[in-house]
Amino acid sequence: MAFADEITEIKRIKVDSGCQYSEPIYLTWLNEYGGSSYWLFKKINSKVIETKEGGYYEKYLTDLDAQGNDAIIRKDVELTQTVGARVNKSDTDGLNGLFKSLKVKMLNITKWQADSTIEWSDVRVKQGSLIYYDNNAEYITLEFEIILPKQYTIGE
Repeated sequence: MAFADEITEIKRIKVDSGCQYSEPIYLTWLNEYGGSSYWLFKKINSKVIETKEGGYYEKYLTDLDAQGNDAIIRKDVELTQTVGARVNKSDTDGLNGLFKSLKVKMLNITKWQADSTIEWSDVRVKQGSLIYYDNNAEYITLEFEIILPKQYTIGE
C-alpha cells in the first residue's frame, strides 16, 4: 500500500513554450499500451469538402417538357482537415501510434472557448495522407489529413 508521501511512478511530460498556433487542432488517441496520448497540431489549410454520389437512375419520361432524364439517389459529404506539426525526432515513436490507432478524437475548440465545457469529436486519420519531411538531424515535420465527423447525407 502506498502512502501519500511515497512516489509510486515517475512520469515525464514535455511542455513546449506555449501554444504558438492561431488555430490549433488538439488530438487524443488510444495508444498501443492502452492509455491515451495527446498532441497539439496546427491547422495547415481550411477544410476540404469531398462529395460522393451513391448512384443515379434514369427517369421514364412521359412529357416532352422534362428538364432531364436522370436523378441522383444519394449524395455523401466528407469534410477533411490538413494538420501538421514540427516534432523532435525523439517524440516520433509516440506519434506513430496516432496513425495505427482506431480511436482518435479531436477537441472541439470553439465550444471549449465559448462555454468552457470539454467536448471531443470522433475523427479518423485519412488513409495514405501522411507526409513526412526530414528537415535536419533534430526535427521532422509531419502533415496529414483527418476526416471530420460526417455532417449529413441526402438521399431520395
